[in-house]
Amino acid sequence: MIANKQERLNLTYMKYPKDFSEFKVGETYPTLKAKNSATNSSAALSLISQARRTITLFTHNFDHRILDTPEIASAISDFIKVSPNSQLKTLLCDPSLVVKQGHRIVELSRKFSSFISIRQTHAEYLSTPFSFLIIDDTALLFRPHANEYNAIVNYDSRLECRHYLEFFNEVWQQSEPVSEIRQLFI
Repeated sequence: MIANKQERLNLTYMKYPKDFSEFKVGETYPTLKAKNSATNSSAALSLISQARRTITLFTHNFDHRILDTPEIASAISDFIKVSPNSQLKTLLCDPSLVVKQGHRIVELSRKFSSFISIRQTHAEYLSTPFSFLIIDDTALLFRPHANEYNAIVNYDSRLECRHYLEFFNEVWQQSEPVSEIRQLFI
């Protein structure tokens, strides 16, 4: 019991963890930050590994350094197996890099098309500066500038998640499936 209190006290000073695997979705921690591609990838893996219902991703280019790892692909595969209702929805601003280089999430979307949906962000929203990953409407990885690696990670942020999910759903309704990806794999 005392050890748990001490661990929680130590967390109050932790701003930039290198490894996010110890954090749990739905639990409250001080504001956590990621500052480079490795810590962003660690945070994304931690969040995706804990997803049970939904993964919502608004991304500019499926950043390869963060999301294109075997561990994240494995976590997404495991997520899909959790429930027949599991759903990963992605809005992708610029599919050109993915079309040229490929991506593990795109490969998974081919195999699990009823669980993974990728749409190209409607033109009106292409200049949106931020990107985010939301897990089960609860946890959030938010990058204020999608082309930078400074990020805020919050494992219990329902109010913020609701705000970004409203934005996501508005854009989703106006967006179309990524035709280049579909054509590439037909």
